[in-house]
Amino acid sequence: MLFRALVVVTGLLLALGLAGRFYVKKIDGDYSRLVEKSIAGFKSLQEISRHSARSYAALATLPSAREPDVQSQLVALSDREIADNDKIFADLSAQTDRGELRSVLMTVKSARNEFHKIRKSYLELLRQGDVSGAQVMSTNAMQPAYLTYMEACGDFSATLEVQATSINSQITTETNRMRVLFLIVSTVPVIFAVSLSVLLFLFWFSMSRLQTKFDFCD
Repeated sequence: MLFRALVVVTGLLLALGLAGRFYVKKIDGDYSRLVEKSIAGFKSLQEISRHSARSYAALATLPSAREPDVQSQLVALSDREIADNDKIFADLSAQTDRGELRSVLMTVKSARNEFHKIRKSYLELLRQGDVSGAQVMSTNAMQPAYLTYMEACGDFSATLEVQATSINSQITTETNRMRVLFLIVSTVPVIFAVSLSVLLFLFWFSMSRLQTKFDFCD
């Protein structure tokens, strides 16, 4: 009977060990995905800001560039930076699967589209030779639109950080809860084995005393 109990206890401990290993692997995978997504998101925002800044700088320099070749180069530079950001936004949209974060990303895209509309009108004024009009538009419309666009990117970064912190807290809470559960469950087989051993000892001791009495009576 004791052997069977030990077999049962050993089986329970092995099952607990396997379950613990599976759970630890799951937690490690969740945390790794969190880190990868967070790093990818922040890196994408950094690249978006860099390309946007270079594009805006090229646009702002256009009114002071008198040579047509220089103007063409600046416009081409701005177009390249926008094209690079188009790819980044496409990847970021595919990676963003959480509701609140996707909503903030849509706000960023909306601000970006508004900036591009003003950029188009700004370039059209320059093509028409209306440099003073373009300068006024740059100060009154294009610059505020660019700042709104960058502010939206900042909101996206803040939301990404908050969600990453929240998920990390959830993982930590779940890990602590499961640690306590495993501790409780792991003590049950040990208590069962000790209790069974005590009962068997008491049974053996009682039977020994009874046998001693019978021997004495004989």
